[in-house]
Formats: sequence, structure tokens, C-alpha cells
Amino acid sequence: MKRWRTQVLLLLALAIALPALPTAWAVKVLFDEALRPLLGGALEEGMHAGFESTRNEIARSRDAFERDLAAGVPVDTLRAEKLESLSERDRNTVFALRLELGDPPLRLELSGRTHWIARSESAPGVPTWVVRAVPDSLVARATNVADAMRRIEALRQQRNALGRSLLTTYLLAHGIVVIVLIAAALWLVGRWTAPISDLEGGIDSVSRGDLSVRVPPSGSEDMKRVLERFNQMVKDLGSQRRELARLEKRAAWQQMARSLAHEIKNPLTPIQLAVQELRTAYDGSDPRYAALLSEGAQIVEEEVERLRLLVQGFSELARPAREFSEFDLRELLAEIERAYGGAAICNAPEAPVPIRGDREGLRRLVLNLVNNAIEAQKRTGNEESIELSLVSDRSGWLVDVSDHGPGIDSSDRERIFEPDFTTRSDGIGLGLAIARSTAEAHGGTLEALSRLDGSAGATFRLLLPSQLSEEP
Repeated sequence: MKRWRTQVLLLLALAIALPALPTAWAVKVLFDEALRPLLGGALEEGMHAGFESTRNEIARSRDAFERDLAAGVPVDTLRAEKLESLSERDRNTVFALRLELGDPPLRLELSGRTHWIARSESAPGVPTWVVRAVPDSLVARATNVADAMRRIEALRQQRNALGRSLLTTYLLAHGIVVIVLIAAALWLVGRWTAPISDLEGGIDSVSRGDLSVRVPPSGSEDMKRVLERFNQMVKDLGSQRRELARLEKRAAWQQMARSLAHEIKNPLTPIQLAVQELRTAYDGSDPRYAALLSEGAQIVEEEVERLRLLVQGFSELARPAREFSEFDLRELLAEIERAYGGAAICNAPEAPVPIRGDREGLRRLVLNLVNNAIEAQKRTGNEESIELSLVSDRSGWLVDVSDHGPGIDSSDRERIFEPDFTTRSDGIGLGLAIARSTAEAHGGTLEALSRLDGSAGATFRLLLPSQLSEEP
């Protein structure tokens, strides 16, 4: 996934960066073409021609001023009183001139206008400055031509620098755009590929046998549905694995139960008969020995009977359902209620509930649940009645057995159905295992719950489907 993400980003970066080279070349060509008319020979020649024309026009204006001075044409003069009207800067400028009689006129800025100025003497030894304003149009023309020439020359000198600056600016702007696009691509690719990476990690975990892994649904709606289906698949696999392990364990116990029942059952009767014969055969007069023999025989018979019960439990675990027949489930629960007197009360429909199954096996199942409930209540000193209920469910009939005992820890609610687990010091751990096997032999389930009304205690729920399995 990382390799694919890297390849996508590289391709995207190339797709964004490669157009920069031809685009930069095109920008340079456009820049040169834009400057070509400004720096071309025709414009330069025209500028020089205009410059020469303007310079000649200025020279003619100066020559005309000189001719007028020589011909005695009246002109403006700058005598003492006229100089006083000028600004101090203009007066200093005039006095700073080193003009002599016969020198060519000079251009001078006076009072914001350009003038021709020359020196004469109105009287012997009295210097006088004569001036004539240069036409404003000619001054403006000369200024404009000079500015244009300076700008073109500056543009010619800075042409390469301007080109590099423009290219650098373009590349910088393009680089910023590339960085922004790559960052956005990283975010988008990460958002698109993150769910796939999570799914890949989940698949790796499942391949290693970890069925507890869950992938958080993210991404598009389609991807969320895929991840939700993956999580459901892993959950189902986990449930199937647990169920398979439970079935394998139960099968192993059933096989062991068959073997133990066969091996233990055979010697029980000879042992019991031998003990009884020893007790009846002794006719001696030693009362102490007779009492000891009678007590020993009683102990052996009690233990033999306990072993018979154990063998019976093993037999029931090995084959939880035996003979299937039609019977009334409501009547079976009523029979159990009568057997316990007021210690157990049953809430069932008034109409018969006909089902097909192993009546004796289901009777032992419910009796086991009721006995366990009574034992649980004894540990808390509670003497309330055990509650049995029979209600219809969409998938069949629910038989609940509820007590007011200490309840069952959530961590033990599955373990109590294992053949080797018991919470009673005198228990052998087969009762609830046989009960669940009987329920499953009928196509049903048996589970341990907290009381539905929220009070202290536990509820064992037996679900029997409407159409029970045929006799195995």
C-alpha cells in the first residue's frame, strides 16, 4: 500500500512539474516578443531621428535669438530692478554664469520656464542680461524625447535581468502551486488509502489468527459498507470458531463419557452385591465387628450409588436426547410446579403447548435448573419461590427459570456450561453441560442471563423452536 501511495504521488508530482519547463520557455519567448517592438531597430532609429530633429529645432531657436540680438530686435532684459523680482535661487543662478559679450546664448531655468540668456551692456561697464523664453512645446518635446531615450537604454541594459526576474517569479509561483497541490494530494491519497491500509492490517491480523480485530468504518459510503461487512465476517468467524471449539470439546467429553460410563458401570453391581453378601454372611457374636461391617457396607453402597449417578450423568452427556414423542410442554411445567409445592410457581398459557421432543430429557433439564436455582437462593437465605414462565417467541417457545440468588458473574455465564466447571463444592460439573446438550439436541439453546426486572438473581432461558428436530 505504501509503495502504491508513493507511486501515485510521484506520478502526480511529475504531472504537475513537467509542464513547468515548456511553460517557462513560452513565458520567455512571449517576454522577448513583447520587448522586440521597443528594442527593435526601427524604433531606435525613429527615436534618434526625433532626438536629432528636436536638437536641430533647439539650435535654430538659439540662432534666431542670436540674430535678433545682432539686429537690435527688442528683447527682454534683466536689469537690477528685474533681477530683484526673481527668486534668490534664480538670481544666484544668473550671477553664477560666466557669460561674456559675444558668447553663445545659454539655456536657463527662470521662474519655472526655460529661457535663452546672453550678456550685453546697456551702458559702458553696466552688465545686462537679455533673455527670451524657449517655446514650451519645444521644451516638452525635448524632455519627452530625452526621457524616452533614457528608458529605452535602461530597458536594453536590464533586459536580461528583467527576463531572469520574470522567470524566477513564474517558477516561484509555480513551485508554490505544486507544493499546495502535492499537499492536497497527500491529504486526499491518505484519506482514500487509509481505509484500505486499515483493511490490509485487519486481513493480516485475521491471517495470524486474531479474530478480535475490528476495522473502524471510514472513507466513502461504499468503503464503509465493505469495512462493516469485513467486521461482520470476522465476528462471524470468531463465533464459528468458538462454537466449533465448544462442539469439539463437547464431542471429546461425550466420547470420554461413553468410555467412563461403560468402564465404571460394569463393576458397580458386583461390588454392591459383594458388600451386601459380606454384611449378611457374618453371623458372629462380636457386636463391634458387626457394627463396623454394617457401617462399612453402608458407606460402600452410598458411594456405589454416587458412582451410579455419575455414570447416569455421563450417559446423559453422551446421548442427551433419547426418545422423541408428542407431549404438552405446558403440562410438563405444571407437573414440575406440583412436585415442588410452593417452592416453584409457573406462569404459562392456558391453552396446551404441543411439541415433539424427548419429554424425560426436557423434564430433567428443567428440574436441574430449578434445583440449581433453589441452591443459589439458599446461599443468600432467600426463601422466595422460583419463577417459571412459558411464553411464545417468534422462533419458538421460551422457558425462563428465575431465582433471587447472588446471580452469575458475566465472566462465568459461558463457563458454567462446560463439563469441568462447577461453583458447588459437592457438584461434578455435568448438570448444566447435560442441560445445554439436551437443548441443542432439540435444536434449541440454553443461556444464563441477569434477571430481566433488574433485581438480584439469575435467569436461565431455554429456547425451544416451534418445529423441534426429529429424533436423532
